[in-house]
Amino acid sequence: TSTEKFGKVNAFQSQSPQSPEKEYEEQGEAFDRYEEYIQNLTLQLSAKESRRQIQRESLMDYTEEFQKIRKKMKALEGELLVLDDDIESLEKKRTRAYTIAENGDSAVDST
Repeated sequence: TSTEKFGKVNAFQSQSPQSPEKEYEEQGEAFDRYEEYIQNLTLQLSAKESRRQIQRESLMDYTEEFQKIRKKMKALEGELLVLDDDIESLEKKRTRAYTIAENGDSAVDST
């Protein structure tokens, strides 16, 4: 883990003086560990950003689909209002037809 890697580096720094070659070698190892740690972090961040990009694109797709559905619902609402008006008109005509039929029948029966 990163704390272990940093702990080794800190332990390295607190040791007694060594030969320049040994010190250089240990510094190289510490640098390699830091470089590996940074590369791992970079890969993790890259993967996280990829997931977030996919999520953003999915959200945009869902939003677009929702807008299409909303638009379709508004169009259907308009159609329903027209149908409702047509039904109301037909009901009025039917009522008039029944009234005429009843009045016509009673006029025919009384003669």
